[in-house]
Amino acid sequence: MLLRVENLRVKFSVSKGESLEALKGVSFFISKGEIYCMLGESGSGKSVTAKSIIRLLPPQASMDGRIIFEGKELLSLSEKDMRRIRGSNITIIFQEPMTSLNPTMKVGDQVAEVLCVHKNMKKKEALKRVIDLFNELLISDAEKRIHAYPHMLSGGMRQRVMIAMAIIGDPKLVLADEPTTALDVTVQAQILGIMKDLVKRRGVSLFFVTHDIGVASDMADRIGVLYRGILVEEGTVEELINKPLHPYTLDLIKAIPTTEKKEFDIEISEATEDFQGGCPYFGRCSKAKEACRKVFPQWIEKSATHKVRCLNVD
Repeated sequence: MLLRVENLRVKFSVSKGESLEALKGVSFFISKGEIYCMLGESGSGKSVTAKSIIRLLPPQASMDGRIIFEGKELLSLSEKDMRRIRGSNITIIFQEPMTSLNPTMKVGDQVAEVLCVHKNMKKKEALKRVIDLFNELLISDAEKRIHAYPHMLSGGMRQRVMIAMAIIGDPKLVLADEPTTALDVTVQAQILGIMKDLVKRRGVSLFFVTHDIGVASDMADRIGVLYRGILVEEGTVEELINKPLHPYTLDLIKAIPTTEKKEFDIEISEATEDFQGGCPYFGRCSKAKEACRKVFPQWIEKSATHKVRCLNVD
């Protein structure tokens, strides 16, 4: 097991004496060479989970729980020790490369910097490695592209540069925070294919954040469904897509438009009611019972890999 997250809780101080709990006891693991997708709508806490693993949350955030990477407890490490892991053993690909890349630096220099800092490599040698990797990522005219600035590249090319920056140091775990959200469908498919191929060939593990259940089903080995900071279902792709158990997972699948549908099978309502100790999906669930308002559902294991939090599952 490469990474294990246990009872992770994250709170943000929003004003004096008030805080917002973004994660409410999230636990999961990632094995070596595995793609684990965390699926959920905007605001569910997916990106917070990814940034918690690499400890990139803002100062007003506080974390409790355990994040164990290769036997090391990351939350107890000093920032100096964490910097040795961040960018080398654990890396991250952000949503929007235009705001993540330095607009004043050539993209080749930005990627090469990883090798210079973490591998003590000379810049000339590092740039040769960058050119090789750009070619591997199907970045055309790699020898010229390394001298380009971010604004000179297309969105798909910039995202390839971000992938290069994440993997050039041979990390063991890559965190991908909705890396294809801003791309059109064709380019998105190319980027996802590149990432899957890299995982297979390089043996890295991938934590992939997405709100798109179609992307998750195509990318993942296992999927965790996150709702309002709580994992409500987890299983293999086959289990989650073909045998979904939680009402939220079922609603997400029913809400997917297809060319055969003239209208949606379901419309998921707004979350208007805050849950007080009961099921977090109570206010939107068509199957909710009175007990769901008061009782927080514990995990029910349906198989060795499939589990769900729901009081209405047999």
